[in-house]
Amino acid sequence: MSSQVVSLLELLQRHGFRPIVTGSANKTVRIHRGKRNVGYVNSTVLQRHGVLGYHFAAHGRAADACPEDWVENVIETFVTHYGIAADALDLQRAARRTYLIIREPTAALKVLLQDAGVALPDDTQVVLRNEKYVEGRISDVTMRRRERSREARAACLAAYGFSCYVCGVNLRVQYVGLAIEVIHVHHEEPLAGAPGEREFDPVATTKPVCPNCHAVIHAREPSYSITEVRAMLGA
Repeated sequence: MSSQVVSLLELLQRHGFRPIVTGSANKTVRIHRGKRNVGYVNSTVLQRHGVLGYHFAAHGRAADACPEDWVENVIETFVTHYGIAADALDLQRAARRTYLIIREPTAALKVLLQDAGVALPDDTQVVLRNEKYVEGRISDVTMRRRERSREARAACLAAYGFSCYVCGVNLRVQYVGLAIEVIHVHHEEPLAGAPGEREFDPVATTKPVCPNCHAVIHAREPSYSITEVRAMLGA
């Protein structure tokens, strides 16, 4: 294993994942969360410059082979569902099976945490520092987050509540025992393109959205509208 992969595995452990060395020559690392096998690293992953082999769930069981109904559009499915770039993914086809390799550590972390129902800030990045992967943030994005108004967020949530404005899901209701509300506030008029400070009506221009729908909204540039994402869901 490269030092970068070892570092990524250490990072995953801090989020509740458990690497287990397996195989006849102890050359495969299976990544578990609870009782589920959620990913792996082996020689094929490393040879293809990846950091994680994704462990698909098929027919109710864990299986490395991609489910048949995903084979033709697995890249598009991942880009849409997780909000990650297509070039972070690599398909491997062998012996009637399709495998997905994730090349980029931020994408690997985002996919595994989202699957586990763990909220990850939009601006989180996994960066390499002195041969170690650490979680960091792009400085200009962090600055924009500081300038966002807490009062505006509170006004949006007071008006609309904590259910997703797109799909209607309330994560605290869906995940029994979750102690906090997990919700993003989406600016329908993007802050990224604003030249500086501006006044806005938080009730009119911001909406509460779940992490999944927020990722889909920002899966392209310019972003999808809430109406467009609702249409994807058949709403």
